Amino acid sequence: MHQKASDEIGMPSSMIGTFQGNAQAFQAALSNEPILIAASLVVVYVILGVLYESYIHPLTILSTLPSAGVGALLALMIGGFDLSVIGIIGIIL
Repeated sequence: MHQKASDEIGMPSSMIGTFQGNAQAFQAALSNEPILIAASLVVVYVILGVLYESYIHPLTILSTLPSAGVGALLALMIGGFDLSVIGIIGIIL
């Protein structure tokens, strides 16, 4: 049976750990990432809708995002770049 890390080092179960400093700021920044991705998709849909004067054509174009995203992730891996917030926004746009 697997033991908890606190049991392995003899730490009392009443102690809890949290992130502080830079790690806490990074965790807080990542909590807004799904909202940023959704907002960028809406903005891209509106821009494409105005460009093509249609409700359907932007959905056709946005439906290619999954396959394009896989290719972009592979390109990032081959190039040795990290997947950052800027990278995610770039993949979507």
